[in-house]
Amino acid sequence: MYRIRELPVLQDEAHRAIAYAAEYSDPPWHKDYFRERQYQFTRLGINAVILAVRLRKATGMPETRLTGHDEWSAVSVFRKVWRRERALRAAEATRNREWNQLVIPDGMSNQ
Repeated sequence: MYRIRELPVLQDEAHRAIAYAAEYSDPPWHKDYFRERQYQFTRLGINAVILAVRLRKATGMPETRLTGHDEWSAVSVFRKVWRRERALRAAEATRNREWNQLVIPDGMSNQ
């Protein structure tokens, strides 16, 4: 029950993250905005599908078609976007971490 009630909160968080990306996105293509939007709604979609599967199993209902394994099923598309975005975000985090390393010039560390 908690996870179901959590969905609107997650949706609000997603909207705020998307609005932030829109505020600082560069025209004319707004690439960061659309990437963030796709990532956030993919997260929501994955959570919704997981909840639907669990609820159907708990109530004895038949399985949903959302979890089909064909190329165009919702879960397949979500997984593809999720993997791509996680890889891009990990690379960005590594790059940012390298850029933010403090470099102390020789001779300055003893003062």
